[in-house]
Amino acid sequence: MFHMSYTKSENRAVSGMLPEILMKCFLLFTSLTIAIPALALSGKYPIKNFSPTDYGAGIQNIDFAQNRDLTLYVANNLGVLSFNGNQWKTYARNTGKKQRSLAFDESSNRLYVGSQGDFGYFEDNWKYVSLLDMLSPDLQDFDEVWDVFLFDNKVFFCTFQGIYQYDGQRISLIRHPAGLNRTFLADNKLFTQAKQLS
Repeated sequence: MFHMSYTKSENRAVSGMLPEILMKCFLLFTSLTIAIPALALSGKYPIKNFSPTDYGAGIQNIDFAQNRDLTLYVANNLGVLSFNGNQWKTYARNTGKKQRSLAFDESSNRLYVGSQGDFGYFEDNWKYVSLLDMLSPDLQDFDEVWDVFLFDNKVFFCTFQGIYQYDGQRISLIRHPAGLNRTFLADNKLFTQAKQLS
């Protein structure tokens, strides 16, 4: 068995260093406890910005949606973009209509899109299906679909002229004589503000 023995002077030297060692350990521990949370809150999150050159479309990105696979969809003024975390793709290009609003329905696996004077959805193969043909010509006169909401097994395409409600079979229209402002969904209720009658 190995045994070390210290002289009295060596014991005094070691015991004299003990408070200094403890103080250094305490200071190290204290500084780490302060520095680590400060680093986490210092804005060093993994954020990556993308330019129009990166995603190959226009400069305006109006709305966003995400599917269950975490693919991000973007309503852009030159089409609908998708981003899977690595690669950008663009759909509905060269339609002449700016895409304004999106909503992804996980139950039907459909991406609903509102744009200038049109609304509809993309099927699995990115084939766009316009729902405008389901409307009589007098109901097709609207400017832009600023919001798309999903609730109560229906899709609501919101314009300033009215709210188009799609149940999967038919479209009905909710109107106000003076028109509407923006529409919001809160607590599974749709809220809109009617414009003032003059």
